[in-house]
Amino acid sequence: MAAIWLGAGVMAALGVVYVVLGGLGRRRREGEADSAEALFAARAREIEEEAKANALTAEQVAALEEELALELLDAQAQTDATASAKRSKPPLRPLLVGAVGVAGLALALYGWWGDPGASRIISFEQTAPDDAQGLATLAQTLAARANRRPDDLNTWLHLAGVLMRLPDYGGAADAFASAHALAGPDPQVDVAWAQARFLADGGVLTPPTRQIVARVLATTPNQPAMLELLAMGALRDGDYDAAARQLVALLRQDVPAARRRLLAETLALARTRQDPQRAFIQAQVDVAADTADARWLMVFARPPGGGPPVAVARLPARETQTVLLDDANVMAGAMPLSAAGEVEVVARLSRTGMAADFSAEAVSGVVEPALRPRVRLRLLGTAEEAPLEPGIAVAVSIATAVAADTPVFVIVRSPSRPRPPIAVRRLLAGDLPARIVLTDADLMMPGRRLSAHDEVELLARASLGGTPLAQAGDLESATTRVAVGGGAGADPVRLRIAHPVR
Repeated sequence: MAAIWLGAGVMAALGVVYVVLGGLGRRRREGEADSAEALFAARAREIEEEAKANALTAEQVAALEEELALELLDAQAQTDATASAKRSKPPLRPLLVGAVGVAGLALALYGWWGDPGASRIISFEQTAPDDAQGLATLAQTLAARANRRPDDLNTWLHLAGVLMRLPDYGGAADAFASAHALAGPDPQVDVAWAQARFLADGGVLTPPTRQIVARVLATTPNQPAMLELLAMGALRDGDYDAAARQLVALLRQDVPAARRRLLAETLALARTRQDPQRAFIQAQVDVAADTADARWLMVFARPPGGGPPVAVARLPARETQTVLLDDANVMAGAMPLSAAGEVEVVARLSRTGMAADFSAEAVSGVVEPALRPRVRLRLLGTAEEAPLEPGIAVAVSIATAVAADTPVFVIVRSPSRPRPPIAVRRLLAGDLPARIVLTDADLMMPGRRLSAHDEVELLARASLGGTPLAQAGDLESATTRVAVGGGAGADPVRLRIAHPVR
């Protein structure tokens, strides 16, 4: 502010000098003009007196007055030419005074805003010292400048960056705090500030740091650095459910491969510490389709038959991988997966990572997350290439917990000739609930094609004795009569194994 008043004073003084000098010049020129006119008036009176004394005629008087007028015109012309010549030359004194004033103003302003040490700071930054001594010297220079220029935002930001490299996380956090005080809430400053505070506090997410993180996530909900801080803080606090939520949200993003591996390993560790009795779905996905243009695998749970996803996993596509869906995968605003009741699991290959943009899809049968089911899905190719041969879509579940290696048989019989069965699919109780499609590939006897029947009977049996033949104590579903057709695209027939065989 003092520099502004100083500059205004110098400019005002220059203005006064210019006005005074200009006024003096005008008065001098006006004085010369007044003298010429007075001389003409005196000479005219002399001609009049001379005419009376010498009895001059009117013609002689007119000739003398004309001669006087011409002389006056010549005199005025000479005066104007002289003045014009003077005006064409720059007035040396005002220019000299103005130059001195501007130089004084420039020096005053530089003395207030400038920094003679700036060239040294620039030289340090251009060489980018990596050694501790060079960084410490640069930090001292920047700190001195910050003390002289406490309102210089860039100085505080540069100082914070150098202190992070030293590393002096506490000093960096203080420098970022000063930058925040000058710039106000700025996402980039806040992200760096939160990271510095987290490191300065020994990896503890303190309440002040949480406030910074919350401010960033309010404008950028999936900011990776802030999600990672929340995950690390939750792991340190032993809140493995919260850590899993943040890590899943991170892994939905396009994370570099090396970073993704580390985050995935951390997520696996967090899940080993979660409650093993919590609700979840374990989906094994086999990808036989070309993934050249479909680099993302989307696996999500949704209400049976369609609807908004409840829980979503998004990860790079590979040939075979197991995906775990639980409450950590829940979409924002959706109910917890553990409260969703029955759902079906969908796997899709996507080029963009958006669930609606997919080239291949597989859908499971209806499952209940509370039963911690395992499902297996196979992606064969594009939706147009999926097999469309006639068949029966079946969703199989079991109401009673049995050993995972207990054989489960899904049986298709002719209503008029129940034995032998037309087709059979063997599963394991550990695979349930599951969705399958029975086709001619599941035939028991040659020449008895499933596709040749209009209607068949279905049942599912868990063989506790391990044999295909029903025995007392086995568990089976009710027998259901269904029409043949539709295949993979049809609504599944639901078989629930719940009744003991007598």
